[in-house]
Amino acid sequence: MKQLVKIIAHRGYSSLYPENSLEGFEQAWKLGADMIETDIREASDGSLICSHDETKKEALPFSDALAFAKGKVPLLLDLKLDAPDFHLKVEQALLRHQMQDDVVIGVRSLDQARHMRSLLPSSCLLGFLKDARDFPEFYKTGGSIARLWEGDIDERNLELAKSGDHPVFVMAGFYPKETSGIGDITPDRINKLMSLDIQGILVNDPLLALRVRSERAQKPDDAHRRSLDNKM
Repeated sequence: MKQLVKIIAHRGYSSLYPENSLEGFEQAWKLGADMIETDIREASDGSLICSHDETKKEALPFSDALAFAKGKVPLLLDLKLDAPDFHLKVEQALLRHQMQDDVVIGVRSLDQARHMRSLLPSSCLLGFLKDARDFPEFYKTGGSIARLWEGDIDERNLELAKSGDHPVFVMAGFYPKETSGIGDITPDRINKLMSLDIQGILVNDPLLALRVRSERAQKPDDAHRRSLDNKM
Protein backbone atom coordinates (compact mmCIF):
# COMPACT_ATOMS: atom_id res chain seq x y z
CA MET A 1 0.00 0.00 0.00
CA LYS A 2 1.34 3.42 -0.97
CA GLN A 3 2.43 5.51 2.02
CA LEU A 4 0.46 8.69 2.65
CA VAL A 5 2.17 11.96 1.78
CA LYS A 6 3.21 13.76 4.98
CA ILE A 7 1.56 17.08 5.73
CA ILE A 8 4.10 19.56 7.08
CA ALA A 9 2.69 22.72 8.67
CA HIS A 10 4.78 25.59 7.28
CA ARG A 11 5.65 27.83 10.25
CA GLY A 12 2.79 26.09 12.07
CA TYR A 13 -0.84 26.63 11.13
CA SER A 14 0.25 29.93 9.61
CA SER A 15 -2.80 30.53 7.44
CA LEU A 16 -4.88 31.20 10.59
CA TYR A 17 -2.42 31.84 13.41
CA PRO A 18 0.77 33.90 13.77
CA GLU A 19 3.66 32.18 12.03
CA ASN A 20 6.25 30.44 14.18
CA SER A 21 3.98 30.78 17.23
CA LEU A 22 3.26 28.26 19.94
CA GLU A 23 -0.47 28.67 19.23
CA GLY A 24 0.06 27.92 15.56
CA PHE A 25 2.18 24.87 16.39
CA GLU A 26 -0.38 23.54 18.85
CA GLN A 27 -3.28 23.95 16.45
CA ALA A 28 -1.37 22.21 13.64
CA TRP A 29 -0.57 19.33 15.98
CA LYS A 30 -4.18 19.03 17.15
CA LEU A 31 -5.33 18.82 13.54
CA GLY A 32 -2.98 15.92 12.92
CA ALA A 33 -0.14 17.50 10.93
CA ASP A 34 2.67 14.98 10.53
CA MET A 35 5.41 17.56 11.08
CA ILE A 36 5.79 21.25 11.92
CA GLU A 37 8.31 23.46 10.15
CA THR A 38 9.83 26.44 11.93
CA ASP A 39 12.56 28.98 11.17
CA ILE A 40 15.50 29.16 13.57
CA ARG A 41 17.78 32.18 14.00
CA GLU A 42 19.47 34.23 16.71
CA ALA A 43 17.86 37.08 18.61
CA SER A 44 19.82 40.26 19.32
CA ASP A 45 20.92 38.78 22.66
CA GLY A 46 22.29 35.66 20.95
CA SER A 47 19.53 33.31 22.07
CA LEU A 48 17.83 30.99 19.58
CA ILE A 49 14.35 31.96 18.44
CA CYS A 50 11.70 30.73 16.01
CA SER A 51 11.52 33.56 13.49
CA HIS A 52 11.77 34.01 9.75
CA ASP A 53 12.39 37.76 10.07
CA GLU A 54 15.61 38.85 11.77
CA THR A 55 14.09 42.21 12.69
CA LYS A 56 11.16 40.70 14.60
CA LYS A 57 11.23 41.99 18.19
CA GLU A 58 9.13 39.29 19.82
CA ALA A 59 9.56 35.66 18.90
CA LEU A 60 9.06 32.21 20.37
CA PRO A 61 12.18 30.89 22.13
CA PHE A 62 13.51 27.79 20.39
CA SER A 63 13.64 26.02 23.75
CA ASP A 64 9.87 26.53 24.15
CA ALA A 65 9.23 25.03 20.72
CA LEU A 66 11.34 22.00 21.61
CA ALA A 67 9.57 21.57 24.94
CA PHE A 68 6.20 21.70 23.20
CA ALA A 69 7.09 19.25 20.42
CA LYS A 70 8.87 16.65 22.57
CA GLY A 71 6.91 13.41 22.46
CA LYS A 72 4.19 14.98 20.28
CA VAL A 73 5.31 15.88 16.78
CA PRO A 74 8.58 16.10 14.81
CA LEU A 75 9.95 19.53 13.96
CA LEU A 76 11.54 20.53 10.66
CA LEU A 77 14.10 23.22 11.45
CA ASP A 78 14.92 25.77 8.77
CA LEU A 79 18.33 27.07 9.88
CA LYS A 80 18.41 30.71 8.78
CA LEU A 81 22.06 31.27 9.66
CA ASP A 82 25.13 29.45 8.43
CA ALA A 83 27.83 30.04 11.03
CA PRO A 84 29.79 27.68 13.32
CA ASP A 85 28.68 29.38 16.55
CA PHE A 86 25.05 29.22 15.47
CA HIS A 87 25.38 25.55 14.55
CA LEU A 88 26.82 24.80 17.98
CA LYS A 89 23.92 26.55 19.70
CA VAL A 90 21.43 24.46 17.72
CA GLU A 91 23.33 21.28 18.58
CA GLN A 92 23.47 22.14 22.28
CA ALA A 93 19.75 22.98 22.42
CA LEU A 94 18.80 19.70 20.78
CA LEU A 95 21.07 17.67 23.04
CA ARG A 96 19.83 19.49 26.13
CA HIS A 97 16.24 18.58 25.27
CA GLN A 98 17.25 15.12 23.96
CA MET A 99 15.56 15.98 20.67
CA GLN A 100 18.40 15.35 18.22
CA ASP A 101 16.62 12.27 16.84
CA ASP A 102 13.15 13.87 16.81
CA VAL A 103 13.83 16.71 14.38
CA VAL A 104 14.70 17.15 10.73
CA ILE A 105 17.41 19.76 10.29
CA GLY A 106 17.08 21.87 7.17
CA VAL A 107 20.37 23.10 5.74
CA ARG A 108 21.01 25.48 2.85
CA SER A 109 24.44 24.49 1.60
CA LEU A 110 26.67 21.45 1.27
CA ASP A 111 29.14 22.94 3.75
CA GLN A 112 26.38 23.49 6.29
CA ALA A 113 25.23 19.90 5.75
CA ARG A 114 28.73 18.62 6.45
CA HIS A 115 29.07 20.71 9.58
CA MET A 116 25.70 19.71 11.03
CA ARG A 117 26.38 16.06 10.22
CA SER A 118 29.67 16.26 12.15
CA LEU A 119 27.89 17.81 15.14
CA LEU A 120 24.80 15.58 15.09
CA PRO A 121 25.65 12.24 13.45
CA SER A 122 22.23 10.68 14.08
CA SER A 123 20.01 13.60 13.10
CA CYS A 124 18.04 13.65 9.84
CA LEU A 125 19.16 16.35 7.38
CA LEU A 126 16.98 17.98 4.72
CA GLY A 127 18.46 20.01 1.91
CA PHE A 128 16.95 23.43 1.17
CA LEU A 129 19.28 23.60 -1.82
CA LYS A 130 18.95 26.10 -4.67
CA ASP A 131 20.27 23.78 -7.37
CA ALA A 132 18.87 20.25 -7.72
CA ARG A 133 22.22 19.17 -9.19
CA ASP A 134 23.69 19.41 -5.68
CA PHE A 135 21.45 16.70 -4.22
CA PRO A 136 23.61 13.69 -5.19
CA GLU A 137 26.55 15.28 -3.32
CA PHE A 138 24.24 16.25 -0.46
CA TYR A 139 23.37 12.59 0.07
CA LYS A 140 27.07 11.70 0.10
CA THR A 141 27.49 14.07 3.06
CA GLY A 142 24.85 12.15 5.00
CA GLY A 143 21.77 14.07 3.87
CA SER A 144 18.43 12.30 4.01
CA ILE A 145 15.65 14.34 2.37
CA ALA A 146 15.42 16.79 -0.54
CA ARG A 147 13.20 19.87 -0.67
CA LEU A 148 11.94 21.16 -4.01
CA TRP A 149 9.78 24.20 -4.73
CA GLU A 150 6.45 23.37 -6.31
CA GLY A 151 7.34 25.50 -9.32
CA ASP A 152 10.65 23.66 -9.85
CA ILE A 153 9.17 20.21 -10.20
CA ASP A 154 9.97 18.48 -13.45
CA GLU A 155 11.24 15.03 -14.34
CA ARG A 156 14.91 16.04 -14.20
CA ASN A 157 14.74 17.79 -10.84
CA LEU A 158 12.70 14.99 -9.28
CA GLU A 159 15.26 12.43 -10.39
CA LEU A 160 18.11 14.52 -9.00
CA ALA A 161 16.25 15.11 -5.74
CA LYS A 162 15.53 11.43 -5.30
CA SER A 163 18.97 10.30 -6.49
CA GLY A 164 17.86 6.74 -6.11
CA ASP A 165 15.21 6.27 -3.48
CA HIS A 166 15.54 9.32 -1.21
CA PRO A 167 12.39 11.09 0.02
CA VAL A 168 11.36 14.41 -1.49
CA PHE A 169 9.39 17.14 0.27
CA VAL A 170 7.74 19.90 -1.79
CA MET A 171 7.26 23.50 -0.65
CA ALA A 172 3.99 24.98 -1.89
CA GLY A 173 4.71 28.07 -3.96
CA PHE A 174 6.62 29.30 -6.98
CA TYR A 175 9.52 31.24 -5.44
CA PRO A 176 11.56 33.05 -6.78
CA LYS A 177 9.24 33.71 -9.72
CA GLU A 178 6.46 34.61 -7.26
CA THR A 179 7.53 35.97 -3.89
CA SER A 180 4.02 36.14 -2.43
CA GLY A 181 1.77 33.26 -1.46
CA ILE A 182 4.58 31.04 -0.24
CA GLY A 183 2.97 28.06 1.46
CA ASP A 184 -0.49 28.83 0.07
CA ILE A 185 -2.05 26.16 -2.13
CA THR A 186 -5.33 24.98 -3.64
CA PRO A 187 -6.95 21.52 -3.47
CA ASP A 188 -6.23 20.95 -7.17
CA ARG A 189 -2.54 21.68 -6.69
CA ILE A 190 -2.41 19.42 -3.62
CA ASN A 191 -3.97 16.60 -5.62
CA LYS A 192 -1.47 17.13 -8.41
CA LEU A 193 1.47 16.97 -6.01
CA MET A 194 0.10 13.92 -4.22
CA SER A 195 -0.09 12.09 -7.55
CA LEU A 196 3.70 12.40 -7.85
CA ASP A 197 6.33 10.24 -6.18
CA ILE A 198 6.92 12.60 -3.25
CA GLN A 199 6.77 12.05 0.49
CA GLY A 200 5.79 15.42 1.99
CA ILE A 201 4.18 18.81 1.29
CA LEU A 202 4.84 22.03 3.22
CA VAL A 203 1.68 24.15 3.44
CA ASN A 204 0.32 27.07 5.45
CA ASP A 205 -3.09 25.42 5.83
CA PRO A 206 -2.58 21.88 7.14
CA LEU A 207 -6.33 21.38 7.56
CA LEU A 208 -6.90 21.82 3.83
CA ALA A 209 -4.09 19.42 2.94
CA LEU A 210 -5.26 16.83 5.47
CA ARG A 211 -8.77 16.97 4.02
CA VAL A 212 -7.49 16.42 0.50
CA ARG A 213 -5.31 13.54 1.67
CA SER A 214 -8.25 11.96 3.48
CA GLU A 215 -10.45 12.25 0.41
CA ARG A 216 -7.76 10.66 -1.74
CA ALA A 217 -7.32 7.81 0.74
CA GLN A 218 -11.01 6.97 0.48
CA LYS A 219 -10.76 6.49 -3.28
CA PRO A 220 -9.18 3.38 -4.81
CA ASP A 221 -5.93 4.12 -6.58
CA ASP A 222 -5.63 3.67 -10.34
CA ALA A 223 -4.02 0.24 -10.12
CA HIS A 224 -6.67 -1.04 -7.72
CA ARG A 225 -9.42 0.49 -9.89
CA ARG A 226 -8.08 -1.26 -12.99
CA SER A 227 -7.91 -4.54 -11.09
CA LEU A 228 -11.54 -4.16 -10.04
CA ASP A 229 -12.57 -3.31 -13.60
CA ASN A 230 -10.85 -6.43 -14.93
CA LYS A 231 -12.77 -8.61 -12.50
CA MET A 232 -16.15 -7.24 -13.57
